[in-house]
Amino acid sequence: MNALIFASLLSPFFFEFAPEVRSTYQSLGKIVEDIILDFATKPRLMNGAGNAMLVADDILTACKFYNIFHEHEFKGCAVISSYVPAPSDISTSVVDLEHRTDEEIKYDTYCKMIGVKPGEEVKSIAKKVEDFEKEAKRQFVDEPANMKLLIVVDKLLTGFDAPPCTYLYLDKHMQDHGLFQAICRVNRLDDETKDFGYIVDYRKLFGDLQDSLAMYSSDKAFAGYDAEEVDGFVKNVVKESSECFKTILAALDAVERQAKRGLFV
Repeated sequence: MNALIFASLLSPFFFEFAPEVRSTYQSLGKIVEDIILDFATKPRLMNGAGNAMLVADDILTACKFYNIFHEHEFKGCAVISSYVPAPSDISTSVVDLEHRTDEEIKYDTYCKMIGVKPGEEVKSIAKKVEDFEKEAKRQFVDEPANMKLLIVVDKLLTGFDAPPCTYLYLDKHMQDHGLFQAICRVNRLDDETKDFGYIVDYRKLFGDLQDSLAMYSSDKAFAGYDAEEVDGFVKNVVKESSECFKTILAALDAVERQAKRGLFV
């Protein structure tokens, strides 16, 4: 069975921000820098064999992430969400780039990302969004070196099979079924270079993760679920998954205790 390594970023690397400042460029920038460092140093990410997904809290935050990645000249990333830019959503007056509204940030980001031309009709824009998402997903699966990172908002976390996906960065509060389905995104086998899927937790979901794993390690865990969704995740849920996850969680508990005692420098 393909195991999962749950990498909760503990002190001094754990980024914990107050809710009122989470979406600022400064705080999001720290997460971006951390992910870019992973792409420069981590196996599979640095050689283009694997790629990653970043789960954002909302569309505005996803767009801010996208812009910061581009400010760092990080190529090969895309936002996948339900948003379709519409000219009617923004002001027709001259826009102050330093004081754009949330709608203007989303609109400008998407127009830049998918290549919207001035005066383009809504129907044409919607078709461009559809085509862009389709191609981004294809490249993510077939050309991981060219589509390194998908920034997702409530999409692709269920039923999207992408074996190259090796890292999942969580910057959104999730729990139970949603959290379980999200962690399955990095559990698809690819080749001999992919031994593990990695979950990097920026929202301190460790407690929720324990609850979810306990729930989905029971003998009734997958009642009512699509067999394809869980195929490859477990061979024998009770005998194999439970022991594997217990070992991982015990190790993480020990690391967390050491971090709280200030044993990491």
